[in-house]
Amino acid sequence: MSGFSRILAVDDNKQNLSLLERALTSAKYEVVTAEDGPTALKLIGSAKPDLVLLDVMMPGMSGYEVCQHIRANEATCLLPVVMLTALTDVADRIRGIEAGADDFLSKPVNREELLTRVKSLLRIKTLHDDVETKNHLLRNLFGRYVSADVAAEIVADPGRHLKLGGDKREVTILFGDLRGFTPLAEQLDPQDVVDILNSYLKLVIDTVFEFRGTLDKFRGDGFMAFFGAPIARETIP
Repeated sequence: MSGFSRILAVDDNKQNLSLLERALTSAKYEVVTAEDGPTALKLIGSAKPDLVLLDVMMPGMSGYEVCQHIRANEATCLLPVVMLTALTDVADRIRGIEAGADDFLSKPVNREELLTRVKSLLRIKTLHDDVETKNHLLRNLFGRYVSADVAAEIVADPGRHLKLGGDKREVTILFGDLRGFTPLAEQLDPQDVVDILNSYLKLVIDTVFEFRGTLDKFRGDGFMAFFGAPIARETIP
């Protein structure tokens, strides 16, 4: 992880920031710093950190509030957040957990504990990012043949919909083409032919996807689609 991860350290005390920065840079992490909550939120949007070290007690906007903003944003809701606090009361830690903190470090921060916690959370983030990347690729792949909703359903539960060795079930196969299209195409301007095909194929795709079907192939003005796989249907059109 070291050398590739960017960490945002947030603390209104410059001395504390300096200590955090030295400890992290010595472990080959890239560090950006902020001295207040609003600045931290701006940097999260622009610097795209992989983890946030967040002081709890700050004037204006507390660490709890900053963490809540991070969790409320879809783009950052899974960003690892470690709260730094001198507070020892259990209620304060519960408040941090409710705000969305992933972990806590007590002040003064121990260097070895800091680096261990950071490394652990970054490893989890990397695993999650890998899964998301693979899911994105799968959704894009399936999206060429099925609707976005069906693709998301397959990716969410591949063990159910993509069984090894296949599955025996009843499906409906639909073949279609444009009646009289070949002689018509011979008489039209090529651009008119393309426009007709585009309109026709868009209608085909939208209709097949509307009924949660799968497009198998296009050939000229012809197409093949099937219903009931990979998502099983109780009723087949």
